[in-house]
Amino acid sequence: MRRAVLIAATALVAGCPSHTPGVQTPQPEPAAADDRALRLQVANAEARRAGGVAELVELVHRGDAHAVQLAERGLARIGDTSQVHSPDALALAATLDDDVPAIGPGDPPLRQALVLGRRGRKKLALTPAERAQLAAWTNDAGADLRYAATWALAREFEPPADDVPIAALAARLDDEAAETRAVAIDGLGKHHALEGPGSGGFRGKLGAALRDPDWRVRIAAVRALADDEAGRGAIAAALDDAADERVVIEALHLVQKHGGEPAIAAWLGELHAGADPLARGWIECLATAALQRAAAHPDYAAVEQCGHGQLDDAHRLPLVADLVAAGVADLAARRAALRVLAEHPDARVRAAALPALSALWYDNDQLDRQALVAQLASAIASPDLIVAASAVDAAPAMYEALANAPARAGLDAAVAARAEREHDVELSSDLYTLIGAQHITAGARACRAGIAAPEPVRSHAAFECATRFGDPGAAKPAVQPAAPPPVDVAAVIGHDLRLHLQTSRGEIVIALRPDVAPWACAAVVSLARKGFYDRTEFHRVVPGFVVQGGDPTGTGAGGPGFTLPSEPALASDGAGFITGAVGIADAGRDSGGSQFFIMHARAPHLDGRYTWFGQVVSGQDVADALVVGDQIVHASVEDR
Repeated sequence: MRRAVLIAATALVAGCPSHTPGVQTPQPEPAAADDRALRLQVANAEARRAGGVAELVELVHRGDAHAVQLAERGLARIGDTSQVHSPDALALAATLDDDVPAIGPGDPPLRQALVLGRRGRKKLALTPAERAQLAAWTNDAGADLRYAATWALAREFEPPADDVPIAALAARLDDEAAETRAVAIDGLGKHHALEGPGSGGFRGKLGAALRDPDWRVRIAAVRALADDEAGRGAIAAALDDAADERVVIEALHLVQKHGGEPAIAAWLGELHAGADPLARGWIECLATAALQRAAAHPDYAAVEQCGHGQLDDAHRLPLVADLVAAGVADLAARRAALRVLAEHPDARVRAAALPALSALWYDNDQLDRQALVAQLASAIASPDLIVAASAVDAAPAMYEALANAPARAGLDAAVAARAEREHDVELSSDLYTLIGAQHITAGARACRAGIAAPEPVRSHAAFECATRFGDPGAAKPAVQPAAPPPVDVAAVIGHDLRLHLQTSRGEIVIALRPDVAPWACAAVVSLARKGFYDRTEFHRVVPGFVVQGGDPTGTGAGGPGFTLPSEPALASDGAGFITGAVGIADAGRDSGGSQFFIMHARAPHLDGRYTWFGQVVSGQDVADALVVGDQIVHASVEDR
């Protein structure tokens, strides 16, 4: 969940909280003074990974109940459960490995519903009995069980054609809880169930939801309705100049390809941006790009110059790259636009141009095609991490275009060479995955060497790559010893800390939880005190779900120069990923750094997978209002 590609879909990773989701449960007090030595011992053992297992096992065998709980949580986080007996810790270990925990015979309905909801992530179907039970629970008097059951039905993978889940979801459109209404709308949209009984069907009710009092429900309605022309017409009719800017921006992203539809064209032509300068820039530029897609004679300059100075090149010019990739305008115009982007001094703009290369392949002659492949190969070798990462992301589409063309050899060589020398956790993992998927034999050696990498996400990607080549010597990677991050964990354990983020829209105050995630808290505190976060952007916003920042490059690919051990919470540790929860963004186990995210709404699928290290205590309205490009003006830490 680092680079801005999820989650902008959400990464549906599993978690198994047995607490009541969404309820602001009392937060445990910071550890007492005489508890600090134990917590520091466990934290250091955890951070050493395989090197600390023996010490944690010793605590399991010889410690008191409190020490055993902390030690078992540590072992679960490391991935060594041979001496773990707590169901809570075992469930955490399964979730962190992206497995679906089993449902026990005595598990309460709330836990059962949450576990069933995680099956969608693994593409596991529900049985008719499970589906019927969830439908019954959507009518429960308890708001939390209603939400969990609705969420589980909304996430089901390829549900059957019967109307049981659809009727249950439709019944929740009038639920008293906004988050339940929103997730019901998500489910109906995902299952393409807008046609329902009665006048107007469900589409009519979703149109009414565009005026729901809760902005997250309005966002969900926009996403569900954007899939067909009638729904888009409802969006155009409902979102006038008085509409919430967040909702308008999301709608504009979703209707980009449909600017030629009469209702959408009229809406785009009449749409006037709101008062906020940054939001105004986004609305104007997104509307301009959508109109140019449908224009008889598209004009790239209209998009290149939109925004009246409110959007900088790094935010505005990727919209031009999208037009090139979509085939808007003639080949000469697209070539010229792409050339400008490729030569731009900002690496973020150059990176945005790369996905369009494969789209141009089909319209060019052989000589130009070779130049396009060479350009992508050069980008893979780029010293700019974001350019190389974008090139690797763009490579599968180019491979599809190339098939077995001779030009593929140069691209293969560039991928293999980068994989041999790359140490960034996320990029090297993506390279191993690409090598395996495209069967790049020149890269097999890099995959075999990567199995020994200390970071689990790298070693597992390398192992999967090596198995694609039938390597008989490839052994499944074990947990490796590691060095603790270069931050002072003792400075946060036992302290009552508040992180103050003064943003371009106001202040957000976060209560940190070093009792749950000491390394994450220590890193964030250390970086904040050094001014690391000052003037950094919120580079990823998925409205109604999450806002993400903390990357000094503003791309989703940057970090502090070190990685953190994953510290997901036990179900008993606190409320988890509810509205206002704060977590560490990562690309897999033990790959987080400085990037963090703040929740707009609860997300049970993140519990037990991502490190939860704090909760917003004031300024949630500020976090909800952020758009891409807003900044952290200054970050500071209060030790209470």
